Order: sequence, then structure tokens, then C-alpha cells
Amino acid sequence: GLKTLLIECDLRRSTFAARFGVEDRGGLTLWLAGIESTPPTPHFVRSGLSVILSGPPTPNPVALLHSDRMRTLLSDAQKAFQFVILDAPPVIGLADARVLAPIADGVIVVIRAGATQKPSISRACVLLESAGANVLGTVLNGAEMDEVSSYYYRDYFARTAG
Repeated sequence: GLKTLLIECDLRRSTFAARFGVEDRGGLTLWLAGIESTPPTPHFVRSGLSVILSGPPTPNPVALLHSDRMRTLLSDAQKAFQFVILDAPPVIGLADARVLAPIADGVIVVIRAGATQKPSISRACVLLESAGANVLGTVLNGAEMDEVSSYYYRDYFARTAG
């Protein structure tokens, strides 16, 4: 229920409109590129949560994300919302997340269960930290609950049994 803004910062592949069932109008890329004169209006999607869509794909997302307009958008968003979350594309292979990391208060690395290898997780964290990120932790997506529960209890009992 807290007032939260989720900004789609994957400027190559927009998925938020379909995911949240909102009209795909305008978007971040059009304002960052100077095509639109006003910042994108957040879409209210559910209790406390609003989203800003990325807009049409752009050939140079890093330059747009590294712009003064992006910093202005974040500054204004922080005044209007209790939480501002930037959803960036993968760290490895793209510079987008590394450009955003230093202007965010913290970074949470999202890991896909069964798909992301441990060396890739370590590499992503090193890249983010070298860019000036405050890496807060990780989130595991796509795990079967039986696997998570089994791991949690096995780890918990191993630590508390002694």
C-alpha cells in the first residue's frame, strides 16, 4: 500500500504495458530523447503502485539513461513517491544497469532460478560495485516453492542445530 513508482528502464524491450494491462502511450524514451516536452505520466496499476513505461525502443538507451533528464525524473519521483524502483535489463552484456546503479540508493540483483549460474551472479555484482552501486542483496525468481522451502529448512536447521 505504500506509494511506489516502478520505472521500466529496459529501453530496448518493453514488457510493462502487457504485464500490467495499461495503454502503451508515450513513455520514458520519448521524453528522455526530447521528443515529448513533459515527463511521462505514471500509470496507476494497483494499490499504491504506479508504473512508467519505457516507450518505443531506442538505438542508444545508455545515453538516454545517463542523461540529466533521467536524473531530473528520479529527483521528482523521489519527492512524489515513497519508493522508486528502476527495472533495468541484465547487467552482463549491457551497460544500462551500470549507468543507473550510481544514481540509485541501492541495487537488488534479480536471479532466475535454474538459469543464472553462480559465476554470472558474482560477475554482475563486481560490475555493479565497480560502477558505484550499493548492492543491497538478491532476489530469486522462478524457484519452485518446494525447492525454496527445502533449502530454507535444511539451511536453518544446519545453523541452529549446533
